[in-house]
Amino acid sequence: MPIFVSLVTLTSQGVEELTKTVDRAQDYWKKIEEAGGVVREHLWVMGDTYDAVVIFETPDAETAHRLSLQVASLGNTHVVTMRAFDAGSMREIVKLLT
Repeated sequence: MPIFVSLVTLTSQGVEELTKTVDRAQDYWKKIEEAGGVVREHLWVMGDTYDAVVIFETPDAETAHRLSLQVASLGNTHVVTMRAFDAGSMREIVKLLT
């Protein structure tokens, strides 16, 4: 399955409800699984720009996009989601360059 990385920033609403952040994350994981995907990792991070990083797989890009829009529409986060490639996939992509 394709791999995706979401960079998550809490909104002021998300910060106000910070004590619920793990529960909200678990709800998101459940939605990913219900869509046929899997969460590889969900990490909360320190820094100026992002508050969490989620690495997950879904059957296709449309599913990943829908899930990212769903979670962002709740108003607790801003989400940037990118397609990612593991070493095996990247090796295959690079082979096509030659």
